[in-house]
Amino acid sequence: MTKILHYLNQFFAGIGGEDKAGQEFLFVPKPVGPGVVLCDLLKNQEVECATVVCGDNYFHENEEAVLASLTEVMTGFAPDLFIAGPAFHAGRYGIACAKTASFVRERWNIPAVTGLYEENPGTREIGRHVLVIQTGSSAASMQATIKRFADLSALLLKKDFENVERFKEEYCLRIPRRFTVQAAAPDSVRAVEMLLAKLRSFPCDTSYRYGRRFGAERQSRPAGELARNEVLQVFDQRARRFKTRRVRSHAHRLRYLHSQCRSRQTYSSRRHAEIGAGRELRQAP
Repeated sequence: MTKILHYLNQFFAGIGGEDKAGQEFLFVPKPVGPGVVLCDLLKNQEVECATVVCGDNYFHENEEAVLASLTEVMTGFAPDLFIAGPAFHAGRYGIACAKTASFVRERWNIPAVTGLYEENPGTREIGRHVLVIQTGSSAASMQATIKRFADLSALLLKKDFENVERFKEEYCLRIPRRFTVQAAAPDSVRAVEMLLAKLRSFPCDTSYRYGRRFGAERQSRPAGELARNEVLQVFDQRARRFKTRRVRSHAHRLRYLHSQCRSRQTYSSRRHAEIGAGRELRQAP
């Protein structure tokens, strides 16, 4: 018999609303709330369902303790599938679902599924290989979402990976791959340091190159020195949009900007002359 562990917050577990957001981590050896409907839809799969419940505030105030408790439950219950949510557009709940699903997927390498609205901040916390079913913005779409949860769970438990890929294409959010770089100082401190370095023409760096391996740092270069074929973005006043130009050197950049300023001044002067001529024609008897 396969096992499913379902994560819910205090509201969908039926404990209470915002007044119960401090609910401590709780293990319930049976389906609760939307998990009851989910397990009923999977009754032909011979599954055993259990639930872990945690208040939204308690999770964010005691994240390490919650993940430690979740580790104990995962070790004891040993599920074959982990499901979190759905959280719809609920921000705190969405982040908790994203973090628990990513934690389980990374530590135990079992399928992890959650459901989020596309603008939920939890989409920025999702780890790789976590399946995120797209939901509506509110619990009004609960019935359709739970049906999709059941369909995907059945495919995962059968290990029908070909149809899982088809399901992902149709119903799952596309989560872009992100790279995280650990910095030695907070953002505010690094911003001030970069500003001072710019003012003093000291070497400084503001970003990381794409295509490097995780954590690889970019070599610094003095302010004003330009890499070969660097892209320059300039606002075109006539077209009212930004244009990109590749420049080969710092001198090339200066010449290009100077020509743009001259053409902008010429265009501005000509435009003012046209406006003035039109005003004189309108005022003529």
